[in-house]
Amino acid sequence: MQAADWSKLDRHRSEVISQSKNTVNISRTLDRDKYYVAIAWSGEASFANEKTHEFLLKPSGRQNRLEFVVAFSSDGEISRGAENLPDATATFAASTRHWERFWSEGGAVDFSGSRDPRAAELERRVVLSQYLTAIQCSGSMPRRKPD
Repeated sequence: MQAADWSKLDRHRSEVISQSKNTVNISRTLDRDKYYVAIAWSGEASFANEKTHEFLLKPSGRQNRLEFVVAFSSDGEISRGAENLPDATATFAASTRHWERFWSEGGAVDFSGSRDPRAAELERRVVLSQYLTAIQCSGSMPRRKPD
């Protein structure tokens, strides 16, 4: 089962709220749900609404590389703040700090002393479960303090 039905273009709405040289703010509405997308990029690029609900951000000029960040929000606050988003370098640095802290400060299970042949697979599943919980439960759950 698909989680989204993109064939009914008239049942939802995508609207550019504001746009500047290196930022764009978009609102998305489906039924009573609304969320906002803020995009900021560095360097020369073009941003265009290609088709209904389809946007294209691509480098322009002689550039063949584009660095950008995207933020999603269910409240309108982010829709007014694409200019305040961190750049890609700061985003990667914050992500590195987050995952370093995640993997070094939490609890762990070590089955290396076990003689059971299933121990390695069990340890792999425990670690995978920790990771999946971290990425899947990052939305409406309480957040950690920012870096």
